[in-house]
Amino acid sequence: RTIDTSNGYSDSRSEPVLGAAVAAAGGLPADALIITKTDASGRDYSGDRARASVRESLERLQLDHLPLVHLHDPEQFAWDEIAQPGGAVDALVALREQGVVGSIGVAGGDVRVIRRYVELGVFDALLVHNRLTLVDHSADALVQDAVDRGMSVFNAAIFGAGILAAPRSGITSYGYRPANEAVLAAVAALADLADEYGTDLATVALQTSLRDARITSTVVGL
Repeated sequence: RTIDTSNGYSDSRSEPVLGAAVAAAGGLPADALIITKTDASGRDYSGDRARASVRESLERLQLDHLPLVHLHDPEQFAWDEIAQPGGAVDALVALREQGVVGSIGVAGGDVRVIRRYVELGVFDALLVHNRLTLVDHSADALVQDAVDRGMSVFNAAIFGAGILAAPRSGITSYGYRPANEAVLAAVAALADLADEYGTDLATVALQTSLRDARITSTVVGL
């Protein structure tokens, strides 16, 4: 009942499709949750752009309140640009204080950069992708730090963008990049091990995240 999207997904078509579904349902069901993320359109991650992104999401999703908005992929921009006074981080904090959004999070892949944002102490949630999976544990310490701070944790891309869901399909990339030989060998060995136990690697990858008590929600991409 939780849907993960972003202002910029599918060339900004994702939110309007979801908004149309919300309208067709006569409003978002009480037990459903839509979580979205900011979009730095035109390589602009200023405070003004963060506020505009949230306004666009509200309009597209046909909602009057966003329960959680993530600062999306800040590692692709300069720290000083986003974290400066009046920048995107400050804008999201202000939107939370104003009640426009319920909570704010930070979502990204570069563990070292995302840690800096977590350490600001202003975010309610953390989303990591491709870094807490069967073959990549690089976000483990960051996730534990977030939990210790009382943050919610979302674990995304648990299939490494496909290879852990279909290990024998010919996919040779992991996390949107060519996989090295060690990763490919580990995936093959894990797939064989899953066979021995009468299951499949996709199930193992999913259950590994679902059974981690630190994870609030596991984001499964389709």
